Amino acid sequence: MKPGRPVLTGDASPDEIVISLRPYLAWMGEKILVKMIDQDPFEAVILGISNQGGLIVKADGKEKVIYAGSII
Repeated sequence: MKPGRPVLTGDASPDEIVISLRPYLAWMGEKILVKMIDQDPFEAVILGISNQGGLIVKADGKEKVIYAGSII
């Protein structure tokens, strides 16, 4: 793959998609504030994207996958 924009084809596996998008993640490895419905905001560090499309974060010493919410 050439540097720059990722090129994805219809036969790309979930792993290949995640790997190709990883360099473009904003705030990778940085502390963020996450707000989810009916929960108080919590601090977390962005670790990556799951094969199912969720945002992988580390909060309170545990990895969590977030599928819905806001980064504030």
